[in-house]
Amino acid sequence: MFRRIAATSTAVVASLGIALSVNPTAHAAPIDVQFLLPTFGVTAAPPYMLSSAAGGWVIAQTDAERPGMTRFISNDAGYCFCSIQWRNLSTGATGVAQVGLRSTQNRDYVPTGSGVLVASVGIPGTPSFTLLPGAGVWTVP
Repeated sequence: MFRRIAATSTAVVASLGIALSVNPTAHAAPIDVQFLLPTFGVTAAPPYMLSSAAGGWVIAQTDAERPGMTRFISNDAGYCFCSIQWRNLSTGATGVAQVGLRSTQNRDYVPTGSGVLVASVGIPGTPSFTLLPGAGVWTVP
């Protein structure tokens, strides 16, 4: 009787040890925050000054494993080439970042610092006109 209990408890402890050593640690997925307002504008391309519409939605992506960093991406089908002017309200830091067309997305994180951030988005270049500047608010871990 005692041998059976001892064998059973040894098997349970061994199984628990294997289960604990096999389970990977959980990692939080990056958090995407779509800006509240989209950006729309008109840009003209030399030499014939043909104008085209530009703009779309910008997303600020943060990751708990990269504190103080933000990546800016566009969720549109490739019409957003935007300039993002951001400010960290917690630290006072400021900066400018670019988000390109979908095929040339900014894959790098920008050191924005941790805290609450705000941004305005426009269409860069000359000649270009931002008809509706985008805006967003997000928190960086």
